Amino acid sequence: HACGVAGDCEAGARGAPESAGLCRAGACVAVGPWTHVFDTASRPWLLPGVVKYAEDSAPRKVLDRVMSKARLADPAKRPTFDAMLAEVERHI
Repeated sequence: HACGVAGDCEAGARGAPESAGLCRAGACVAVGPWTHVFDTASRPWLLPGVVKYAEDSAPRKVLDRVMSKARLADPAKRPTFDAMLAEVERHI
């Protein structure tokens, strides 16, 4: 999940903030399902790859909006994986 050391992730990837040791109120935030949501929106071969090859701008806008929510720094503000997929299904 972490992409902080040179050469440890593919080009264009970002690791979730909590994967690098994000701490709040004196405790480290655990890696969990919200981390996978971030990864799905940040790995170039997942949602960004779909956006890259989308031929229609409407689905691309939906995916961009979903990815923006999934990449929020605060894990508690990210959608669940199910909610993220449901939003995509509602609009595409």
